[in-house]
Amino acid sequence: MTGEPKRQPGDGQTRRRGAALEEAILRAAADELTESGYAGLTMDRVAQRAGTNKNTIYRRWPNRLALGIAAYRQLTTTIQPPDTGTLRGDALELLRRANRHWSSPSARSCATCCPRQAARRNCWPSCPSSPPTR
Repeated sequence: MTGEPKRQPGDGQTRRRGAALEEAILRAAADELTESGYAGLTMDRVAQRAGTNKNTIYRRWPNRLALGIAAYRQLTTTIQPPDTGTLRGDALELLRRANRHWSSPSARSCATCCPRQAARRNCWPSCPSSPPTR
């Protein structure tokens, strides 16, 4: 062994693992949700965008619903709160953002598809927001 990091064939980059890999997958899934909505979220597209394979994703999230919920939760936690200088201004801006968000096609798609899928699988309350720790 030479002590050098393992490289994937042809990409010239170090192989991502752990938190870095999970972050890349969640970022790719969040981007897919934003662009295509839940109906357009596929493991193939997320894997391609994240630069990994479907098996890696399925090891962390058992199905598309669990990945979609985890990605959506990441989207909601990465939003910076408004700072307009007044409490009233902050509250109004937050409500404007929420209105824009829930009026968008991707949010409407997620709001209608995710609960139906979860109800069918009876997993909404227990669906993991992140992969299990090992």
